[in-house]
This record gives sequence, C-alpha cells and structure tokens, in this order.
Amino acid sequence: MDIIAEKGNVLHFIEVKTRTNDLFGYPEEIVSKRKIRTMLQTGAAFQFQNPQWQEVQYDILSITLVNRQAPEFFFIEDVYI
Repeated sequence: MDIIAEKGNVLHFIEVKTRTNDLFGYPEEIVSKRKIRTMLQTGAAFQFQNPQWQEVQYDILSITLVNRQAPEFFFIEDVYI
C-alpha cells in the first residue's frame, strides 16, 4: 500500500504504479489479483485499528514517464475484482 488518504468521509487506500514506457503494458495492468488481495487485507487491518472509518475505497494511480515530457496520470477509483 503506497498511500492512505482521506477525502471527505472516505478513507482511500491507493496503490501507485509507475513505468517509463508502455512496451510491456500500462502501469495499472501490473496490479495483480494477489496485490489487490494484499490491499484488501491491509485495509481490513487498518480499519480494525481505526474503526471510525466506515467508508473505504481502494484506488490505483498509474503514472507513465516518457522522455522528459510531462508525466501521464491515470487514476482508477473504487477498484474491485
């Protein structure tokens, strides 16, 4: 889990993936089912220790860095398998 943040009354668990090109796919495609299971387990453990958070959301931030150009960001909210 890379980022834990709040927005309004929602707690966000955010996985960040970065690549320098898309030759082997986009960064968000690297997030496996296993990684998502780990995110869910981490979120559950965090909620157990912080029960005041009733609403949680799992997100992915994909960043592609291309030769000195501005990075490309793709934010996927509320990820579920």
